Amino acid sequence: MEAVALLLSPENLFVNAFCGLSAQFVYLALMTRVLPPRSARTFWTVEIVYQAVTLFLKPLYPVPLRIVIGTVGSLVIPLLLLRGRLLRRIVICVLCMSMQTAAELVAAVVWMGLTGLQIMDNHLAFIHAHQFMASVVAEMVALAFIMNGLRWLCLRFFPLEEDSAGAKHGTAWLRWAALFPLIQMMLIYTMVWIAFDVTEGEGAYMVTLAALLGLCVAADVLLFVQMDRSFRQRRAEMEAALLEAQVGSYLGELAAMQRLLDDTARLRHDLRNHQSVVRALCDGGDYAEAHRYLEGARDLVGR
Repeated sequence: MEAVALLLSPENLFVNAFCGLSAQFVYLALMTRVLPPRSARTFWTVEIVYQAVTLFLKPLYPVPLRIVIGTVGSLVIPLLLLRGRLLRRIVICVLCMSMQTAAELVAAVVWMGLTGLQIMDNHLAFIHAHQFMASVVAEMVALAFIMNGLRWLCLRFFPLEEDSAGAKHGTAWLRWAALFPLIQMMLIYTMVWIAFDVTEGEGAYMVTLAALLGLCVAADVLLFVQMDRSFRQRRAEMEAALLEAQVGSYLGELAAMQRLLDDTARLRHDLRNHQSVVRALCDGGDYAEAHRYLEGARDLVGR
């Protein structure tokens, strides 16, 4: 009965069932703009059921289990249900989850700025409902800006449809680069867990977490810059190979045309010789011989 009362308490319904679910659905909607699902109906059915149940039951979970459940809903399920090759899904989904963490940090900063509190739980969020709603709105706005920027980057560097050559001959370092955001995400989530659940929002540790997120963003920018250089180099190599193939084709056509011109020149030379012979026979009055010669020349030309 105590567990049921905890789940049906106004604090849980307000913080998790309403605000938490709203923020999570905004995140998922923005993620599907970055990488569309294979089946929108299947994706949203699974996510709505999963998120509604897990967020409603959230007060019953220990902290480590909350992290695992959140990771499944924000990362594992999208990895399984979104479109694209595995490399693209891993990189984009992990980056989206890191962006979600950055937006949650923005919400935490707004909460601390409005309330002056360095900690937050369901009870405090319910007491300071207006400030908590403002922090949730700030999180959604930050998500919108960050995820749309990520969408632009992904459309540039991870287009949904790739040429078969690019998909087949992708650089090896790019495949290994998928491990980088995974390690980054584990580091960020460890720091977030320490910041909010161990140190309970201690100011110095929050500043450290913000600095870490800044370093991760800088590392991501450098990664994308290197990817841009790699893609430009690969595109230049492909264009050079295509140009070389076109030049080879043009040279082959030119050689064939030259052979045709040579054959035409030889034919004209032979026709002039035949014409001279026939004219000489006709001038000599030997028309029958000229006729036989023409017949032989016709058979020769026909071959």
